[in-house]
Amino acid sequence: MSILRRPLLALLAMLGLMVISVALLRSPEAMGRDLAVPVDSLVEAEVVGVGALPGQPLAVVLLRVEGEADPVAIFVGLAEAEAIARAREDIKPPRPLTHELSLGLLDASGARVERLVVDEMREGAYLAAIELRLRDRRQPVWVDARPSDGLALAIRHQATILLSPQVIEAGTSLDPGSGEPDATLTGRGRAGLRL
Repeated sequence: MSILRRPLLALLAMLGLMVISVALLRSPEAMGRDLAVPVDSLVEAEVVGVGALPGQPLAVVLLRVEGEADPVAIFVGLAEAEAIARAREDIKPPRPLTHELSLGLLDASGARVERLVVDEMREGAYLAAIELRLRDRRQPVWVDARPSDGLALAIRHQATILLSPQVIEAGTSLDPGSGEPDATLTGRGRAGLRL
């Protein structure tokens, strides 16, 4: 029972948050926080790699930003890394897992992920917001999100991924210092990454 309990609780929590978020139809100002930077200062990024960190319960997502020599790195949990990798490779599991279920709910409700904005780093963790487009609303809906969940959803919907200058600066130095999902990397070494 305990093996099933954790994924079931995670699924229920995600579903509850998703239903509440979409039901509230939030604007950027009403999602619980304002975006940390103006939208016009954001830079487009592309996911170029997902890899596990040997000996760590974490993985790293690498994003390419035009004009940057180093990729931007965001640490994520292993389950989220698997969801991002499945999305990148367009692999559909036989039964929907949490992110696939979330996408199914969005699709069934007529919502589409337009953009993922990773706009801030606070206390060693990145913050993100998902811009949803609903078929019966002119204004987009903004939902506060973890970057890892947002990346899995954005990739499946072929949504634009945008990063703030602060996130680009923080994420181009590598070292799994905090050991927390959605954290930054500091230092320049990439040794040990399994992509």
